[in-house]
Amino acid sequence: MLETQLDQYLDLQTFIQRYPQFKEGQMRWLVVKKSENGLAPAIRRIGRRLYFHVPSVLSWVEAQKA
Repeated sequence: MLETQLDQYLDLQTFIQRYPQFKEGQMRWLVVKKSENGLAPAIRRIGRRLYFHVPSVLSWVEAQKA
């Protein structure tokens, strides 16, 4: 169960490899502005590494509909 939950977190490089429509610079900018854009709950920083909770990021993307 715990392993399944951990699989939902991807580091930045793995995230952009798995989802190539997102670019590294774009994701870094979203991290900088995470408090303003509402993405903070989807991002974890452990040491210097960034991890993205994939289901939360995808929910955030769906909420950005114009």
